[in-house]
Amino acid sequence: MNLGLIAVVSLIFLGMYYQARRRKRAEYVRGRAKAFELVKLLRRLLEHTQRHRGLCFGVMSGESILDGERWASEQQVLAILTEAQEFEASLKWYDSWQQAAHEWDEIQRSQAEKAPAETVLVLHHQMIGHLLDVVRAIAIPHDLVPLGALSATPAGSWLELLEHTELVGKARAIGTGIAAHRQNTSSQRHELARLRQLLSKQPYECLAQLDGDPELRPLVNQAVMETERRLDLLLDLIDKLLAAAAGKSVHSAVYFRTATQAINGLLGLVDLLLDRLELPSQA
Repeated sequence: MNLGLIAVVSLIFLGMYYQARRRKRAEYVRGRAKAFELVKLLRRLLEHTQRHRGLCFGVMSGESILDGERWASEQQVLAILTEAQEFEASLKWYDSWQQAAHEWDEIQRSQAEKAPAETVLVLHHQMIGHLLDVVRAIAIPHDLVPLGALSATPAGSWLELLEHTELVGKARAIGTGIAAHRQNTSSQRHELARLRQLLSKQPYECLAQLDGDPELRPLVNQAVMETERRLDLLLDLIDKLLAAAAGKSVHSAVYFRTATQAINGLLGLVDLLLDRLELPSQA
């Protein structure tokens, strides 16, 4: 084989190699873009399912003033589930998605059949847990959670912040029920006290790590401080609620809205970090 032919063959193989690399890169970018789309959809579904849980438990615990908001939140969940049908070809492969959809059906059935408030609360817990499982299963393989040597980098802490919204969300639901009096049981108060201990540490540690990153600090500092302030207010209300013998020191609607503001602060940071991570994939 002469040198000219060798050179031609080498160029052909080199061209094929770079073409395969470009194709693989294009597939990676498309897959990552779809993953961002799914995660953002699930993040909205999580927010409104968490909200629906808190309002349901409040209403079923005797706080009728929240019923209009409960109905509106239910419509939001239904609308997002309808929107998710467009992605069913991707979502159907996740067992946790199938379980979450089934649990939503059970939530609606249990409400219609006037099931105990505790039953509906637990179904919400299970559904939200499965939705978080789907988020993890999508995000991690598609590099949406950048990793350092041992854990996620501050830029990838959006997932941890999203998980912390569930701590606040559970505390919101249970505390709203306690404040509404009918669910003011020792087991519920014990669970709220347990959540209070977790809330006093875990979200603050994540926020401190985020604010301590030199690259992210200018972007997140104000939002971090505001979220910490909102968490402080919520912890104060939880303390008042637990200190009252009959749970009458805090109005349920006030408690619900204070917890919601804390969740919104965390979600705002989740969105900020996701948007920042998404930019390179759009280039």
